Amino acid sequence: MDTSTAPQPDLTMTDEALIAAEDAPSTTVEALMTDTANPDALEPHSKSVANNHIKSSQPMSSYQTAPETHGQDADMVDAAEEDDTPDGGVKLPAESTEASMNGDASDKRPSIHVTKPTPYTFDLGHLLCIDPNPLPPNPTESVLASTARDCAQALINQLLTTCAITSTAEGVHLNLPAPETKLPREKAVPAAKEPTKWEKFAQKKGIKDKKKEGKLVYDEASGEWVPKWGYKGKNKEGENDWLVEVDDKKERETGEAGDARKAGREERKERVKRNERKQRANERKSTKGRVG
Repeated sequence: MDTSTAPQPDLTMTDEALIAAEDAPSTTVEALMTDTANPDALEPHSKSVANNHIKSSQPMSSYQTAPETHGQDADMVDAAEEDDTPDGGVKLPAESTEASMNGDASDKRPSIHVTKPTPYTFDLGHLLCIDPNPLPPNPTESVLASTARDCAQALINQLLTTCAITSTAEGVHLNLPAPETKLPREKAVPAAKEPTKWEKFAQKKGIKDKKKEGKLVYDEASGEWVPKWGYKGKNKEGENDWLVEVDDKKERETGEAGDARKAGREERKERVKRNERKQRANERKSTKGRVG
């Protein structure tokens, strides 16, 4: 069948526009497809495409197919350039910027004066603030934070108004009163140890600890401080005297004058040996008591 001589049907304006779009470059087809999304703008746009194609055989650009769209895009770009700030942000109205900079920040801060239906009770010695006011059944985080903040503010107010404040070289000191709340101990009070035999004897005789009195004693004869024991100790007094008194009674009984210096040394050595024997006996006694 020869279709070259077959009569062609009458073309409407829309069909002519489609034929012109097929002959036009791809950019015109894309613009036409974009405009077909708007049914109201399809028919006038098709008419303009057909008329331009009849009058001129030159390829149509996308700007020729939709001049109104390009004009709107240019206006939007100009508006965006005017609103952009140098730092890349968005320019705000002058009224809102001035209000944010000159706003009263003090209005948003909580007051230092805390008032509650039931007053707080304090134990400043422990830095303790007791709030008897009940919390809501399901408190939120903001409610808990606000309650804790009020307690801390009330405690600070109480410290600054009731405690003595002194200024020293180290800084400002706030003197706390004695604690009122008795806190329980973690462990029991340790039991008192039974005193040893020496401690009982020292307490009975009034003997004090040697460490507290020191190792020196004042010698009135020489006017100097001398050690109590050891080299040149006070306990060796009289052993090195060049002149000693003879005991007449002892001389008559023994028939010898005797040596007072030698007798003093022997007595001191015997006293030391006696103390050592007692010390060993006490050690054996204490060891036997632990084993039993």
